[in-house]
Amino acid sequence: MTRCLVVLALLVGRQAGANSGSCRNDGWGVAPGSTLPVHPEITFYVDRGDDLVKHAHLVAKLDGKDVPMKVAYDTASPFDIVTIEIDSDRTGTLELAWQTRWLSLEHPTATFTIVPKLAMPSEIHGTASRFHRAYQHSTVHESWDGLAIGVDATVIEFSVRWRPDTSSAWITMHVPGSTLEDSNILHLGEISCTKNFDVPTLERGIDVEISAELPDGRWLAVAGLPSHIKLAPLPAGTPISRP
Repeated sequence: MTRCLVVLALLVGRQAGANSGSCRNDGWGVAPGSTLPVHPEITFYVDRGDDLVKHAHLVAKLDGKDVPMKVAYDTASPFDIVTIEIDSDRTGTLELAWQTRWLSLEHPTATFTIVPKLAMPSEIHGTASRFHRAYQHSTVHESWDGLAIGVDATVIEFSVRWRPDTSSAWITMHVPGSTLEDSNILHLGEISCTKNFDVPTLERGIDVEISAELPDGRWLAVAGLPSHIKLAPLPAGTPISRP
């Protein structure tokens, strides 16, 4: 994955669907409170990220002391994914905080525990299901619906290689390891008031290969999934999200 390295600065903020007025989708790509290995990588995702790049600054502290970090920025429509690499082998309590002037971020901080010799998985297994959350709103339309792939490991990002049929070319996309406030779950479809995948295409079925990135930077294929996934239609009478 191509990434443009920058140092110390960037932005973002909060979990999807929480701020109904602006309907900004952003948040931590790995669940706050997670236990991570030394020298970890942590992701942040945001839509409309260019605003935040200009007006936010990231501060990282380990046990209250500044800790060096590197930041990589990747466009993963409709999100921008920011990967934060803690450039230290120290252990302790890691605190990340976005400092802004006028931006209102719902989740500007997160805390993680860094421990030595944390065992990391050599395999990741996934389970497919349909996610759907009916949501009624007075000002903006939000819809939560699509394919969910839950995995049995702490991950920071997913890579999805898919095609609609065997005669089509493969397409690769990246997705944060946490959206809709659910960690270690890949969401494809409608996510609050944006979407990263066409739900009718999922209902027709796609060939798919999925891998996930661990906090130590390794990528592993997600095992246990069918090579062709067809999203089951919603049952008749299922509540539909509406403004």
